[in-house]
Amino acid sequence: MSLAISTSWFARRFSAPDELLGRIEVAGFRRFELGAGTLGFGASLLPRVLRPRHAEIVAIEDPINGVPAGEGGSGRHLGALDEGPRRRSIERALETAAAATAIGCRRIVLQPGAIATDVELQEATIRASYGDESRASEWRGAAAQIAQRVETRAVGFLDRLCRSLFDLCRSQPEIHWCLCPGRWPSELGRFDHLELIFEEVRARNLFYWHDTGAAEIRRRLGESGAEQRLDELGPKMAGLYLRDVEGLLVGRPPGSGEIDFQRLASLLPSTAEHVLRLDPTCSLEELRLSQLYLDKYGF
Repeated sequence: MSLAISTSWFARRFSAPDELLGRIEVAGFRRFELGAGTLGFGASLLPRVLRPRHAEIVAIEDPINGVPAGEGGSGRHLGALDEGPRRRSIERALETAAAATAIGCRRIVLQPGAIATDVELQEATIRASYGDESRASEWRGAAAQIAQRVETRAVGFLDRLCRSLFDLCRSQPEIHWCLCPGRWPSELGRFDHLELIFEEVRARNLFYWHDTGAAEIRRRLGESGAEQRLDELGPKMAGLYLRDVEGLLVGRPPGSGEIDFQRLASLLPSTAEHVLRLDPTCSLEELRLSQLYLDKYGF
């Protein structure tokens, strides 16, 4: 299974799918994940563009469910408090599934959104103070406040999210719905929450999608259970995003940051899809160097 790349790296540079795929071919890829930023302009045209190029889409990122919740959990996501926005989020996910089916793709990557809302101040404090030892108490205190907010709101969020996931899995049983954790403590991603979701929904077409960068950020901000997550959820892992981290900056090319990908390779199931996901600021040269680095460790 060859390495795939997320089109999120190219999304801001091109306005048509043939331009996008042409650039991907130059980089040496014929397998890719359709990132949320590229689904809108490309879904209807992709079958025409894909066939002559023999390109393969390994997954599609749902473009709505990464939108954070508003105050009280009323945002457009699968765990929304209000029934109207929650149902609209399900409908939008089903539209993404229809687009995936049309181009022969079975995997949809979902980022369910924030559990705790109204934490912009705490997240800004973390960004401003992380890495400065003299201000360590500031970011640790802010992270603890977010964790407390998550704890008080998790039950209702998880209940609504489980109902939404159950509806999606039942409505489209041929689609592999893949749950991807967010990188901030305010978002879904704690191991105990993920474990509860899989126990409650119990659908054969619900899977886990790992994000190396997000998991590392959460670990740095004090969350435990990263390796336990890989061990316990490995059998349900459909794929993962490969991206490195510098400080709290995610999306760096693997090998240029601080994640030990050699050790990570030994913890992953052999059947998981590997998707390189870079920040748009990364250069083509950085991309090629990361390909060589990942190839060395079997990705």
